[in-house]
Amino acid sequence: MKIHWISFLFLLLSIRTTNAQKPITIDDIYAKFAFRTKSVPGFNFMKDGRHYSSLKDGGIKKFDITTGSLVETMFEGKEFKDKAGYSGAIGSYTFSDDESKILIESESEAIYRHSSKANCYVYDVKSKVLSRIYLHGKVVNPAFSPDGEQVGFVFNNNLYFQNLKSGNITQVTTDGVKIKSSMVYV
Repeated sequence: MKIHWISFLFLLLSIRTTNAQKPITIDDIYAKFAFRTKSVPGFNFMKDGRHYSSLKDGGIKKFDITTGSLVETMFEGKEFKDKAGYSGAIGSYTFSDDESKILIESESEAIYRHSSKANCYVYDVKSKVLSRIYLHGKVVNPAFSPDGEQVGFVFNNNLYFQNLKSGNITQVTTDGVKIKSSMVYV
């Protein structure tokens, strides 16, 4: 009988400890990121829903989603080294909405915790032409316009955009001021 009580007590305690849950804290959410969505880094789904692109071996490669097999090399960095001042390195890339152009960031350097500046280039997938965005230095936050005909960016804390057909650059703001103190996060 004593063995049955000991077994019952052991069973009861094990059930109690397995059902115990740790309370969720603010620290778990915002400092430890315990509930952050996990993603698979390193690839971008293509608009057709059948392919994805990935940065591999110094190039931007297109793969079939179902088989994982290489479909084509969309951009090969080493083929364009020293053209338009390009180093051959790809830090990151973004497609225009119609995926006819690729915005390539190269030689990135950190500014603050979550921002950087880089030399930026646009590669036209159809014509296979690489052109540099803004020859006067590294830019911040480059992005295609919705129609893919312009690239907006920040240089010396001022906003610019470049027409990709004509190459004309328009400075939108002239009163950009460098931040003199730390960013405040709320």
